Amino acid sequence: MRYSISPHPSSATVALFWLALLVGCSRPPDRAARGESSAVADRELTPYRPLLRRVGVGDSAFEAQADLPYDSARALAGQTGGATASVGRVPGAPGRFLVVARGSESTSDDYGLRFHLLAARPTGLVVLDRSRGTLDSYVLRPVFFTGAGRTLLFGNTGAEGSWGLVVYELRGDSLRRLGDLDVAKMPADPSDPYEDPLPHARVFAEAAEGEGFQVQFDTDLVSVGSGDDDEPLRRSGGAPLRFRYRAGRFERAGNGP
Repeated sequence: MRYSISPHPSSATVALFWLALLVGCSRPPDRAARGESSAVADRELTPYRPLLRRVGVGDSAFEAQADLPYDSARALAGQTGGATASVGRVPGAPGRFLVVARGSESTSDDYGLRFHLLAARPTGLVVLDRSRGTLDSYVLRPVFFTGAGRTLLFGNTGAEGSWGLVVYELRGDSLRRLGDLDVAKMPADPSDPYEDPLPHARVFAEAAEGEGFQVQFDTDLVSVGSGDDDEPLRRSGGAPLRFRYRAGRFERAGNGP
């Protein structure tokens, strides 16, 4: 689904377009530069978490990628029709941007913060696609995992604590919803809110499984249900917890590789 923007771009939009062409996009660190050469590194996707800074003042303030000029970030934020939380680049895709915002289109079961995929075109900015809303979540923090010809997008949701993860894949001009991974990081103090598990995540492609992949966490987790249904997931012997995505759903894959 595509949403067109005005064919008469502002000066800020024009500046953004040329910036996208000249600067390109932030890229995840090269595996060779990190000294990884094992078979595991060959099938591990590279994590990329945009470095964000607070820009603007008052109710109009939002987070923007550190290398984006303010006028460019503001032009991107103005395309969603709602309050913006963050603006950043899509790794490995020059001229593509991800905006987290509430947006102007919502229904009783599809509202709240969502991902917006944007592109800079000669005629201006285009909103290529929108994800589903995350309902009452106060946060939606994106982390990309790229490699093996794929760009996976994970988002931590929640309020005071984590409510689990939403997972998408960027394919061309689309955000393809893969599902929810209902886990959060177990806090050191059980009385504290659950924490974002993504800083502890690694993602591995499964060539033999087509679109399948595995997510590994090197920390204890909690399976996020409702109230007393939350179930602790603890590592055995220090081995990481793994989850496999296949046939349109996530399932527990045990400990270790």
